[in-house]
Amino acid sequence: ALVSWLKDAAEAFKALPEDMDANSAAWAVWLASATPETGDVPGDMRGATALQRLVLLRILRPDRVIEGLRTSIAARLGQRFVVQEPHDLVQIFGDSTSSTPLLFVLFPGVDPGAEIEELGNKLGFSAKKERYVSVSMGQGQESFAERMLHHHAREGGWVFLQNVHLMESWLPRLEKVLEQVAETGHSDFRCFLSAEPPAFPHMQTIPESILQSAVKIANEPPTDIKANMQAALGTIGERFFESSTKPEVFK
Repeated sequence: ALVSWLKDAAEAFKALPEDMDANSAAWAVWLASATPETGDVPGDMRGATALQRLVLLRILRPDRVIEGLRTSIAARLGQRFVVQEPHDLVQIFGDSTSSTPLLFVLFPGVDPGAEIEELGNKLGFSAKKERYVSVSMGQGQESFAERMLHHHAREGGWVFLQNVHLMESWLPRLEKVLEQVAETGHSDFRCFLSAEPPAFPHMQTIPESILQSAVKIANEPPTDIKANMQAALGTIGERFFESSTKPEVFK
């Protein structure tokens, strides 16, 4: 398939220099466009495939490659693959069990701690009731974290281990502890983890068994005004809008 595509691409791009020279005005308009990924490619490249259009963008307008990829993916697979909906922790929590941790992938400006604590307070798992504990992982916290895991697995509480990527040498031990409590833990027990993604794709800091068993939540910060508004509206909920005393005027 790759050999066939390369042959087709070579044939499609063979006359590109002559075509750009013959249709220089049309190419100049396309190159100067704010959104060339959505416009028709001029000249003989008008019938270019989605992949060929991406190659053109990579060569002529590298600043629009990311948007070109989004447009191509949305057209082929649907908007849900390029638009991140605000996550609902209540709904995600429903997928967890005492043997299924929730792993939050950390990004700059994102801290799941307050959200977890708020949900715990609503469901009766609070630090005040000694049914919730948050441990910021660092040197010397390993023993305390293990004790809290065993205690809350036995009593039915929540444990949130923050920044576990900082304790790479201890993670194999965490893997074994989670395997133990998964077999004997209370049905109300929940383990929350947070970790930064590795610096490079080939690196792996979290043990594979934890990655396979955990519900993974990657809540990236909004990248533009639209995404920011969607995230803000997602935290309000329908009940807020329905509580207006003047619903017709409000809507």
